[in-house]
Amino acid sequence: MRAQILVVDDDANLRELLELHLRAAGYSVRLAKDGIAAGYAVLDSAPDLIVCDSHMPRMTGLEFVAALRADCTVPRMPILLLTSIDDGFGDTQLGVAENLVKPLRLDALLAAISKHLPRRSALADYLAPRAPRVDGLGPVSSESRPIPASL
Repeated sequence: MRAQILVVDDDANLRELLELHLRAAGYSVRLAKDGIAAGYAVLDSAPDLIVCDSHMPRMTGLEFVAALRADCTVPRMPILLLTSIDDGFGDTQLGVAENLVKPLRLDALLAAISKHLPRRSALADYLAPRAPRVDGLGPVSSESRPIPASL
């Protein structure tokens, strides 16, 4: 199973360009035009990694990261933040895996994705239990499932 990456950017041209390059690199890609659409996409199906622009209308990249990290029902995934300036802000406290400065070089993006993408094997994917969904709210953690009495 190919790793799934969610690309979040308000620039349609950049979204499509990233999609083209990431699909060519073998990843499954989903797109969102802003942080709100990305939030719905994550709740629908959590990706393995998120590439997110930092400056977007309606909800900035940092606000999106903060909202994701505040929701304990959302699995923790690496987030690469795209920024137009390297301001040295400590986004790692918010849960950003790495800041990437625009204009973005493809080799730098692919290296960052490879570095932060969780390693998975086909056997692990096959054996992993599927988390049930409750009223469309997202996966339920295994800790909240009742333990069968027959164990």
